[in-house]
Amino acid sequence: MEKSQDEKPDSENENIEKHGDEVEISEIPSDRSVETSEKTEEVEQEYISGFKLWMLLAAATLAVFLMMLDQAIIVTVCWSIG
Repeated sequence: MEKSQDEKPDSENENIEKHGDEVEISEIPSDRSVETSEKTEEVEQEYISGFKLWMLLAAATLAVFLMMLDQAIIVTVCWSIG
């Protein structure tokens, strides 16, 4: 049985009861696991919109255009030399 790093050591997480020759071990739930699941439910996705979206698209388009222009120049120069 593997335990995550967030859990407390075994001595703090387990409740050991002795009944004669039998030993019964039960795990005590960690408060940290409850807190983590609550935090993940509260996170919402935020999308870029408006001016920021248009600037991002313009920058990506310009970058791709300049890369293709550079390749076209390199191919033309190499073609004329060869």
